Amino acid sequence: MLEGLKYGTRFLALYIDQGAKGDKVRDIINLATKKRVRITFVGRHKLDKLSQDEHHQGVIGLIAERERSFEEIVTLIQSKEKGVLVMVREIQYDQNLGAILRTAEAAGAGAVILPTRQKTGVNEVVRRVSMGASERIIVVEANLFEAIKQLKSLGCKVVGVEIDGKIPYYQVSVDGWVVYLFGGEDKGLSPQLEERCDQVAMIPMAGKVTSLNVSATVSVVLFDHLRRGLRSQSVDRRSRPQKGENVKRNI
Repeated sequence: MLEGLKYGTRFLALYIDQGAKGDKVRDIINLATKKRVRITFVGRHKLDKLSQDEHHQGVIGLIAERERSFEEIVTLIQSKEKGVLVMVREIQYDQNLGAILRTAEAAGAGAVILPTRQKTGVNEVVRRVSMGASERIIVVEANLFEAIKQLKSLGCKVVGVEIDGKIPYYQVSVDGWVVYLFGGEDKGLSPQLEERCDQVAMIPMAGKVTSLNVSATVSVVLFDHLRRGLRSQSVDRRSRPQKGENVKRNI
């Protein structure tokens, strides 16, 4: 809740347990007041009825829903030379989706694309687990095959992440726009989706476990992509001639 207030989530109202105490609750009240969000103090029973589960920690926010569109992703790609997008075949559990959104935002991904008729969407649980990331990153549902076709037409490279991938994930180029396509909790990519990928990468495994949780897989791949991208930028800066360097060489 506090993260959402800090980073621009549009709350229509906050409902706070009238018995809630502590620094965090005080910070939420102060920031909500500053942003002119309506605050109502209610009993715990009322919060339990408002919440989708009982893990609301004494504060529930009524959010002004913002409809996101695929066109926002198109605009983003056209505005930058390089970046990362995340596409997931299927997510069944709120906790996993929330973790993926949090990781994607933290690693600098521009958007997360989910399939249409996805079992779980961005609900209260997902928002809480994502720690506000669900409001700061573009999240859209789309037909994955159509999305891949359109993203490729914009110059994006689509990289599937699968157990039987042909290259290690850390050999994927960080140049240009890269779309990482992941499977779901209990299934990988379909043959039809793999066929549409430019590359299929894998995470080398040293133990007896043959696969990772999908949110863990997203973390491994995205943060290594970020690391290599930052390293590449650093190398580029060091290789550029310093001011006056060419002049000195010509003297």
